Amino acid sequence: MTPNEFFNKIVKENNYMDPVTVMELYYSMLKVIISELNENGEIRLVDFGTFRLHESKARKMHNVNTGRQCIVPPRKIVKFRPSTKLKSYIRNKL
Repeated sequence: MTPNEFFNKIVKENNYMDPVTVMELYYSMLKVIISELNENGEIRLVDFGTFRLHESKARKMHNVNTGRQCIVPPRKIVKFRPSTKLKSYIRNKL
């Protein structure tokens, strides 16, 4: 789903709410999620799921083209765990 399709669907489902307002809400929600992840490392959205910041360990990598080994530095990854309510909803809809 493209962002435009997403915005249009929300506009239609909310009695043709102003598209600009929908876009502002969407981007402000993303901004809050990102800031919470940076500050606390986790954000829980009730009945939807939990986003957690996870740091991967440094690891060795073998470059097939050059035959050399190098080390991939540790990095931060966002992981998502769906709530049981979301899981059951998806299971019942499929």
